[in-house]
Amino acid sequence: MKRAVEYFRKCAEETDNPIAWNNLGTCYNRGEGVEVDVKKAVECYEKAVSKGFPGAYCNLGLMYVHGD
Repeated sequence: MKRAVEYFRKCAEETDNPIAWNNLGTCYNRGEGVEVDVKKAVECYEKAVSKGFPGAYCNLGLMYVHGD
């Protein structure tokens, strides 16, 4: 999973791809390949939301519902 995080991060940072930002946020939210980091997860989801990615709206909303 660490390799996936590397690729998501590289794609997100180099291309500003909203799907990559969303996937990276999910990794931080769930602690998959990285330590759980709610702040980074929210930042990644917000970047994906700013690009209009629908899944990120849902993921970010769920984090707020659960108090994250």
